[in-house]
Amino acid sequence: METTHQHSFFNDYCIGLSISESPDLPALGLNEIHLQDAMVEFARYLLASGSSLAYGGDLRAGGFTETLFKLVQANNQQGLPPYKRVITFLAWPIHLNLPIRQKAELKGVADFRPLDPPTDLQINPTEFLHPNSAENSYIWARCLTVMREKMSLETDARLLLGGRLTGYKGKYPGLIEEAFICLHDEKPLFLLGGFGGCAKAVIDAMHGAHPEPLTTAYQIAQNPGYEEFMAYYNAQVKEHPETGQEPIDYDALVAFFQQEGVAGLHNGLNLEENERLFATPHIPEMISLVLKGLSRLSENM
Repeated sequence: METTHQHSFFNDYCIGLSISESPDLPALGLNEIHLQDAMVEFARYLLASGSSLAYGGDLRAGGFTETLFKLVQANNQQGLPPYKRVITFLAWPIHLNLPIRQKAELKGVADFRPLDPPTDLQINPTEFLHPNSAENSYIWARCLTVMREKMSLETDARLLLGGRLTGYKGKYPGLIEEAFICLHDEKPLFLLGGFGGCAKAVIDAMHGAHPEPLTTAYQIAQNPGYEEFMAYYNAQVKEHPETGQEPIDYDALVAFFQQEGVAGLHNGLNLEENERLFATPHIPEMISLVLKGLSRLSENM
């Protein structure tokens, strides 16, 4: 596979990366280092091909956002043609914790995009809010949805790899919601199922199954406080239809994925190629298939 800067195939492309920890890694004989390796390799190939990358940042030390920043810094410090800055979308109130010093240090590496909370929420936008109640968790979920919708609008395609199915702070598991929004917006989506997690759950649903993690009973059992949060969220949706929000409904979510199917991915790959992408644990093969799909999409632009 060619990675030189001379071949800038995707100069006008912005690729969204949806990559996070997967609960299935140990059962697959993998660990988080393998996931980090996959992210680095994907980022390296895509950046070298002229793409810009977008990521919903979490700003945790040692997190995936930091890994992306270090990759771009290392390349640029070697005197090579500079990579494009990583577009980092930050939901409210997460971006309130972004130190000015860090923002300055990453000026040539990151393009931070802090997002305001929805205007219908009666909150102080300058004061950090902890998700320690059903009401506060509702606000966090709304803000995370705003971030994911904005990311979808400003990206041309999305890669989904891994993804935790519990212990999240949004409406649905983060990568599940990102897949839903991407498909809803009819943007190209690449599902890499070899590392399990959210990506595998979406794939299973597209194949007609109803994965256990995508059920209300599972989410309530696995996430303390989720039942109260879900009840509050859905009550707010019913009381305020003007916000345009949809209720938390796992049956409807799975039905959407089932209806979309592989044809709804719009990613330039045929059925056989997508099925291989769903299954392969091999990073070079994943990259080859994604680049093949992107190349076909670029030919039709």
